[in-house]
Amino acid sequence: MITQKRINVPIYRYRLQIIIFDNWEELRGLIPKDIYEECYDSRGVAVNTGCSGIVCVGGEFGSTVIHEAEHIKNYIWRMIGYTPQADNDETDAYLLTYLYEQIVTIWHKHNNNNRKN
Repeated sequence: MITQKRINVPIYRYRLQIIIFDNWEELRGLIPKDIYEECYDSRGVAVNTGCSGIVCVGGEFGSTVIHEAEHIKNYIWRMIGYTPQADNDETDAYLLTYLYEQIVTIWHKHNNNNRKN
């Protein structure tokens, strides 16, 4: 089973598709074929397509949410040409927190639905 949601990241005009999956095969056709084959059986993957992206996280691996959120954050920075500041990382932390909260909400929804089945 997969659970998914599409969001627009405010301010940055970055569209993000969030997919939580139970097994890797469910991602066939949802992510680019080369990434599907290269990352086969991973706990998660983040895909950048320019001004949008896809983040996929396995339902069993909660810690992967923050790992993949970090990749998405960096894709957004690259898209807008921003370089994070080592001595003032508030902007960086706020975006990472926002992405984490969006992804983990869908991750919890997915796992709650699985418990009901």
